Amino acid sequence: MDTSEDDVSDHSQGDKSSKTRWTKHEDAALKSLVEQYGERWDAIAKFLKDRTDIQCQQRWTKVVNPDLIKGPWTKEEDDKVVELVTKYGPKKWTLIARHLRGRIGK
Repeated sequence: MDTSEDDVSDHSQGDKSSKTRWTKHEDAALKSLVEQYGERWDAIAKFLKDRTDIQCQQRWTKVVNPDLIKGPWTKEEDDKVVELVTKYGPKKWTLIARHLRGRIGK
């Protein structure tokens, strides 16, 4: 069976040490919890008993967040990256990423 990186979490704490797929129910709960608690991953993880705070943050950032923009980059986005690299330098990706809301790195 082929699994996507987006669908599987590597548990790394205590009894959360196996890889398991995120369910639609967990994704819905995560979305609801973020609406209620914001990005307080430690608080959110307490409600998702089989997930760590890191897993919740990564799942939100890479998959569940409705503001994510997926697919090919537009010419305007490419131009913005070039502009930001020129302004901040080629080693300031965290800073550059703050200006590219909705996009994630792979």
